[in-house]
Amino acid sequence: MRCNDHVKFDWLLDRARKLGADELITGHYARVAFADGSYKLLRACDPAKDQSYFLHGLSQEELSMVRFPLGGLTKVEVRALARERCLPNADKAESMEVCFVGDTPLAAFLESHGVAAARGEIVDVEGRVLGEHRGVHRFTVGQRKGFGQGFKLPMYVAALDAEKQRVTVGTREEARRGVFSALEASWVSEPPRPGSQCEVQVRHRGKPLPARVEADGDRVQVTLLEPAVGVAPGQSAVFYRGDEVLGGGRIAI
Repeated sequence: MRCNDHVKFDWLLDRARKLGADELITGHYARVAFADGSYKLLRACDPAKDQSYFLHGLSQEELSMVRFPLGGLTKVEVRALARERCLPNADKAESMEVCFVGDTPLAAFLESHGVAAARGEIVDVEGRVLGEHRGVHRFTVGQRKGFGQGFKLPMYVAALDAEKQRVTVGTREEARRGVFSALEASWVSEPPRPGSQCEVQVRHRGKPLPARVEADGDRVQVTLLEPAVGVAPGQSAVFYRGDEVLGGGRIAI
């Protein structure tokens, strides 16, 4: 998300302008359309590869210049076109992890870059100690594995406290959240009307969740019509209306 905001569509787009380029073309799976006097950012035609979630920070000026030619194709079609042209990456394996981490496990990468491993408590939502862990950087809200066995019901990470090195876990019901805020919000065109309904996606592969939103400057109050697991502070909440990206912000609880 930050790479798109600060590198590809900030530094790189500025470089393209200085070179006198009229367009910046990337391989993102998303679409741009012009309708009713403004540019629309839309989901890709291939839902399995859609990357519009990562692009919600694009402005009207940026959308006027960027092009996403893969957005109307499926990944199968793209690979077929690459084979026809004998491109060496036609059958390159999919990369699903953080791009700069490579094959290194994420926790090991963080620890090699200054995040210290630290023992802490795993507690239930009432604060009762259930076990220990080796660092909150090994967990994310909504996670279902990695904190031991012996629970009668499936348990999920409900909250993280980095200062206290505490991981709170609970049942699915206890880990669900129905109301949260999104900060540093930006909108592709205009913010939705107060109290209007749309869908919100709280992670890239997450299911779009029906919600009511109240936008106040760069802060948005979000009420899910049905509470969900995995609403994690620091992640991006991206707002949609059907295939159209309305905007997004950083989740705060």
